[in-house]
Amino acid sequence: MSTIAAETRAPEAEDSERRAYNAAFWQLGFSWRWDAETYRELAKIPHEKERIRAYLERHQPHLLRAYNVEFLCEMIRARKADPAAANAFSVNSATRT
Repeated sequence: MSTIAAETRAPEAEDSERRAYNAAFWQLGFSWRWDAETYRELAKIPHEKERIRAYLERHQPHLLRAYNVEFLCEMIRARKADPAAANAFSVNSATRT
């Protein structure tokens, strides 16, 4: 996706994509979430793996001392692509207090 395409995406598509990332993080046991501002900044990076890598390097560098960055990127990307993971997140996050 080009930078222009990322910057001109419909808000609904942007929100859906961000929720999919947050569902993946939750399913993998990570305690962070991307808010709209964080997602918009990262969406300027054209490739998904590079976007995830940039976030990890900037905000979760301690993980990179224990895990290979390529492994983490692929794990997050694969979980994000799994519709069952997103559905489980929706159900579980709705029942949390």
